[in-house]
Amino acid sequence: MTDGTPGRTGLVADLSPLGGSNPQSFTQVGSTLFFRARSDTRGDTLWAMPVTVACPTQEVHAR
Repeated sequence: MTDGTPGRTGLVADLSPLGGSNPQSFTQVGSTLFFRARSDTRGDTLWAMPVTVACPTQEVHAR
């Protein structure tokens, strides 16, 4: 999730703790965002979330 600034860019949910959830095919229908992603337990699955989810301010770490 992002509003375009580094301080408000972050992970909403960890769908695949082992990595590689590969979210794609985002489609907004009304106030819901649908997308496809892989989870460790379900494989490729349709996911949905409200478009009003806001990313909390994140601590910025320089690398």
